Amino acid sequence: MSTVTKPFTSVYGPVQSWRFGRSLGIDPISPDSTCSFNCVYCQLGEIEHQSCNRQIFVPTQKIQQDLQSFPVGDVNTITLSGSGEPTLALNLGEILVMAKEITRKPVGVLTNGSLLADRAVCDELAIADWVAVKVDAIAAESFCRINRPMPTINLLDIWAGLLQFRQLYSGHLAIQTMLLTEWNEQDRAEYIRRMQALLPDEIQLNTPTRLCPLTHQLEARGNDPPNACLYPTRQIKQVHPEVLQVFGDRIERVIGIPVRYPLLKPEAENLMKPQKTNPYFQLLDIPPGYLNIMGYVDESEVNGPGCRAVIWVQGCLRECPGCFNPASWSFEIDRLISVDALAQQILSHPRNQGVTFSGGEPFWQAPALADLARQVKAAGLNVMSFTGFTLEQLRSQQGPAGVEELLEQLDILIDGAYVQSLAVNSPDSLVSSSNQRVHLFNPAFRDRLTWASDQMEIHILKDGSRIFTGYRGQMNLAESEL
Repeated sequence: MSTVTKPFTSVYGPVQSWRFGRSLGIDPISPDSTCSFNCVYCQLGEIEHQSCNRQIFVPTQKIQQDLQSFPVGDVNTITLSGSGEPTLALNLGEILVMAKEITRKPVGVLTNGSLLADRAVCDELAIADWVAVKVDAIAAESFCRINRPMPTINLLDIWAGLLQFRQLYSGHLAIQTMLLTEWNEQDRAEYIRRMQALLPDEIQLNTPTRLCPLTHQLEARGNDPPNACLYPTRQIKQVHPEVLQVFGDRIERVIGIPVRYPLLKPEAENLMKPQKTNPYFQLLDIPPGYLNIMGYVDESEVNGPGCRAVIWVQGCLRECPGCFNPASWSFEIDRLISVDALAQQILSHPRNQGVTFSGGEPFWQAPALADLARQVKAAGLNVMSFTGFTLEQLRSQQGPAGVEELLEQLDILIDGAYVQSLAVNSPDSLVSSSNQRVHLFNPAFRDRLTWASDQMEIHILKDGSRIFTGYRGQMNLAESEL
């Protein structure tokens, strides 16, 4: 049985997470751990009860009472995790609805995915604002050795359930992968192939950094440093941080899905800090009808056909080596401006024939940009946009919110992440690296793809600051129709 000595509370934390920020935990399973897996690296120690049978472990009313006693003002998100597999809780849907209503915070679930073949589980899980699913192995033998599932659980069934869930889920889907050893080339290639088929919103690579209790310990739900542990522990084998970085960079380069991983400190605590920002939570800080932008200029002639306004939005996950605008990576609020005010600014310059959206990643703010595009197009201007996504990723069910609204307004789209190894600097180029494509949605612009991409502009603003703009690349025209 559990060695818990304190009264059980179903709410714990807040816990500082490199993946989700400051997170308040909800444990829907109870003091005695119950899970369909018994992972060798489980931070709670050995699982006490293995099961695939759903039941109510902690009544929703009890969780509600516990939750109401916690202040949530400085919390970024609410996370269902705790003493086992959250989807085993038969009242999962009730808990998610209740937590969202009480806290008004994003609510997410950490799951091993073993119950995703159950449509009822998928429907309840779809209530969550974000879901993180564990995928620690590609081969069945590795799966059994690392996750130690119940005998009835099959890796192929989990994968089929995950694909099913992806089709119906419109929230933020993350895949969490724990690396205990460096994978061979076959497993790495297969993992990338499967992620390309799944198209999650992000991938989180990790390696065990916390000491693992020898027996179940409820107190381990938090993130106290190892020297605070009052119970026997062991250190699980981990990979070198460079392994995470190399694999993550390869995933991003091949399929363009953002990858995050912790930066591991050499100190004894071996604590973790975030490498990249999860955009979901910080995008919530942008008021409706506003944009978070890094910069703006009028009358540019190197960012699209003719003379045009250019808007650089704030926030991008990719952090491409050689990026021209690294200051645009952060999702922190830089400059908030209303869509209506920006439209008036653009239309007040008669030389502006069009508008270009750049960044940063414009499609993270697609709904507001779509509204802006509608206003300027009604006045006769044209609109183009850059994006680090491919058009196929944007049009998939996993694309950012508001994608179709924005695509419908575009005359030209240049897609694809910048890849430094594919960079080209031809004077007649419209793109920065050869993997990128120009999608011509409006045939009227076929003969106007002639802006000089080898030139630079310097815009001196009223406050004396300067904006340098322009880019280089090799044109790869792909005509598309909405």
